[in-house]
Amino acid sequence: MNIGRLLLNSPNLLPAVLIAAGLVFIVVLWLYPPQVRLLPARFRWILPGLRVLALLALASAILRPVMIRPRTASEQGAIAVIVDSSKSMSVVDSGRTPAQLVALADAMGQLPPDTRATQLSQMIQSWMALRPLVEDLALARTALDYAKLTGQGVESAQQRVRTSGAAMASALKVFAAESASIPPGTKLSEVIKQVHENLGLEEASATGALRTDVQHLGDIIRQQQVARDEQSYQTNPAVREACDELSRMSRFDLVQRLLLRPKTGLLARLGAEAPIIAFSLNEKLSPIPIATQNGVASALPMRPVGLRSDLTGGLRDLQDQLRGQTVQAILLFSDGRQVGGEAQPAAAGSVLGAPLFAVSAGGQIKRDIALTRLSIPASQYVGETITVRADVRGIGFRGSMLDVKLDAGEVHDSRRVALDDRQQATIEFPLKLTTPGVEKVRVSIPPQEGEAALDNNAIERSLKVLADKVRVLALAGAPSWDFQYIRNCLNRANWIRCQDYILDGGAPLALSRAQILDHDVILLSAVHESMLSSEQWEAIDEFTNSRGGTVIVIGTDESVLSEYAANESLNDLIPYRPRQNPRWRTWPGEDAFFRLVPAPGTENIDAIKLADTPAENKRRWEQLPAMFHFMALPELKPNAQVLLLERDSNSAVLTDSRVGSGRVMFFGADETWRWRAKIGERDQDRFWLQLLRYAVEEPYALHDGDVAFDLDRLNVAPGEAVRARVRATTQPSIEIMQDGKDVRSVAMSRAGGEGAARFEATLSDLPVGQYDVKLRLGGEATKLALPLTVSDESSPETRILSGDEVRLASLVAGTGGDVVRLEDAGQLPQRIRDVREKNARPIEYSLWDSPYLFCFVLGCLGTEWALRKRFGLA
Repeated sequence: MNIGRLLLNSPNLLPAVLIAAGLVFIVVLWLYPPQVRLLPARFRWILPGLRVLALLALASAILRPVMIRPRTASEQGAIAVIVDSSKSMSVVDSGRTPAQLVALADAMGQLPPDTRATQLSQMIQSWMALRPLVEDLALARTALDYAKLTGQGVESAQQRVRTSGAAMASALKVFAAESASIPPGTKLSEVIKQVHENLGLEEASATGALRTDVQHLGDIIRQQQVARDEQSYQTNPAVREACDELSRMSRFDLVQRLLLRPKTGLLARLGAEAPIIAFSLNEKLSPIPIATQNGVASALPMRPVGLRSDLTGGLRDLQDQLRGQTVQAILLFSDGRQVGGEAQPAAAGSVLGAPLFAVSAGGQIKRDIALTRLSIPASQYVGETITVRADVRGIGFRGSMLDVKLDAGEVHDSRRVALDDRQQATIEFPLKLTTPGVEKVRVSIPPQEGEAALDNNAIERSLKVLADKVRVLALAGAPSWDFQYIRNCLNRANWIRCQDYILDGGAPLALSRAQILDHDVILLSAVHESMLSSEQWEAIDEFTNSRGGTVIVIGTDESVLSEYAANESLNDLIPYRPRQNPRWRTWPGEDAFFRLVPAPGTENIDAIKLADTPAENKRRWEQLPAMFHFMALPELKPNAQVLLLERDSNSAVLTDSRVGSGRVMFFGADETWRWRAKIGERDQDRFWLQLLRYAVEEPYALHDGDVAFDLDRLNVAPGEAVRARVRATTQPSIEIMQDGKDVRSVAMSRAGGEGAARFEATLSDLPVGQYDVKLRLGGEATKLALPLTVSDESSPETRILSGDEVRLASLVAGTGGDVVRLEDAGQLPQRIRDVREKNARPIEYSLWDSPYLFCFVLGCLGTEWALRKRFGLA
């Protein structure tokens, strides 16, 4: 029961209160007259009146009365404004139609007065007011269907349907009255009639048609508005000039103008009703100042340069930053692009108890070209040919031929590529560099006419060009086919210096201990124990255990492996337990059967990649010719990692084992020469060359006398670690610099124990940017320095430029807000007021248990007691 501003929480007790009040009045009239008959006339009523007021106040407390009043706009909380400042917001949308530009200019306040029909704008507002009423009616109809099914609460459910229908009919009447200026040919009146007839139905099944008809009303009005806006653009030079200016502005600049326009901007209009809290959002959410001594700032204190836009994470952070603070609405100005963070939407508005309005700042892009990925190795050897691969994505260029250019040191190459039906293409460049050092590799596409963005037309990466060659010692007990092909492959690679010997002639190997140790990789194919001297075997043991070298054993002879197992000093050369014997498995049929495949979990190991993409790599392995036999290995040692398996038996064929500070790789097959069938050396050579690169520690990139310095990668993504290594006799350290200023110093630790001449350190947690990593020895600077780039692989913020309203819709779902187009953002103050009025909770002042009631009763009784004392009645 609501009496004006007074609300009684227990109105059912009113009869009891009235009875109690009557009894109080009767008792006072009965008892007080004899006591006050001798008092002056005016006091004969004051004393009983005070007692009656006190007792009536106590009796009225039983009704639990409260005073209520509506909250003011500022009391309902602040308005949070979030502006996306990621790189995609710097895009200039080229797909807006003249009608959209006119609507945008109107929202910006840049059209001459009375340019747009105010009647249509009002009708759009009235139509938008119909949409939530449809949902209210839908809920009421669903509740009525359920009540009829259960047989309970049917009457109250019907009353709810009638109430919702009446509210809808009232709003529809306003809309119909405003539609008088709409031409009859639009069938607007017929649709209004259909909606009105639908309101008389109670079944929930009728709601689908109601939603469709109401949406049809909005489509008709918008079509009328679009037609008139296009006509205005074509016939009014002032309108066209204002629209053309906006068409050249980026998404961020449009949002900035919409927010900060003097006096009539959104922040000025919203700030007059409630406090504004502003944030910038890219990789993270950051508060930004928007107020000055003269009012709202003239420019936002950031630019759209963020390499990522974590919308879901930003809304989640907003909950933490505004925890405990009342928020009445959240405004998110974004194009909807989500780069980084969690892809699942987080409806922060519902958690904060506030509606989230997402203003879609992104439009459709008509034309744009982007290099989305550049794939190159971290390093290459002088004279080695590598493949530079670039992925191209286009919008509005289906079937077009594009020139793609490669620049790297002395190499300048250009190739043409055609975009497929998906407007995508991949182009490959062979790259061979002959000068050691660090080279910049840049792939670019010339600007195309009408492109939305140009900073995604090029990608640049740093590449280490290594002067040192990999030193390989290849020893074979017999000239098998596989060994001869491997030897030829190694000798053809100009980044490898190979010494090869076939030991079946009986002549001893004329290599000293020092000569054996002066290699990076030793390859053993069917080398019997007797073919090398004990000093030479000791040198191989020292090579792996102490010097950190790699031995590759090709297991082609069971008797050789038995000798390794029987000699304790040679046990490290086999990956299985010495007491068990491996056996050749041979296929008896006429066609080879055994196929090798990568072991599970080895997808990212370069040693067994026959192609650069996972799908193509899998296809290449599946298409390799089969073998007639392989060596089935028994139980492996704990330190053995399996790289290749036989497909059907899952038996290990290629293993990698850590031995001391080095490693031993075991390959139990000798028919990789079969992989040359039909395709030649492509797969066999790639396999063995990649295995060697994987097996050997890469040479240092820079040298200065006996000092060597290297970083394992020169291009990393944010959050990735970089390994630095140094060979020196003096304690080294790393100095990280940016723009000539010191960023961080990193100490290095010894690799290999006390007395070793090798040091290493890990560089991590560097923000996006360009750095110079310099080596210091004993606190003194050296001339050895390498560049380090921390960035996303290929500016993912600009890979896809079109706005994503679907993601924005997922963010606002369940919050009570909506997705608003940029040209409709001028309606936000009114929409926030509507939501505020709908969801407003009044401020309540409890009277029945308040100190006001206590003070009133105490005052009445105290005054009465004082007067009684004054007149000598007590």
